[in-house]
Amino acid sequence: MTVQKAIKDLKKDKKVGVHLQRTKVPKYYIRKHDYNAYFKVSLPENWRLIYGIISIHREKRVLILDLSSNGDFDS
Repeated sequence: MTVQKAIKDLKKDKKVGVHLQRTKVPKYYIRKHDYNAYFKVSLPENWRLIYGIISIHREKRVLILDLSSNGDFDS
């Protein structure tokens, strides 16, 4: 999956990749964003995309939090 495909799929479904347990999410993401759920999408060449889902006025929104190599994040 490419970054562009992941974003396109997120626009359609809002749930792509693997759900991360809150205990596996770095504390700085939780302190800064405190979303309802966090997900990880594995990308080619050991890259990964982390995004969160939050409800705003009963509408779910997705925010991409991080795009980096897998070595930068242990989960």
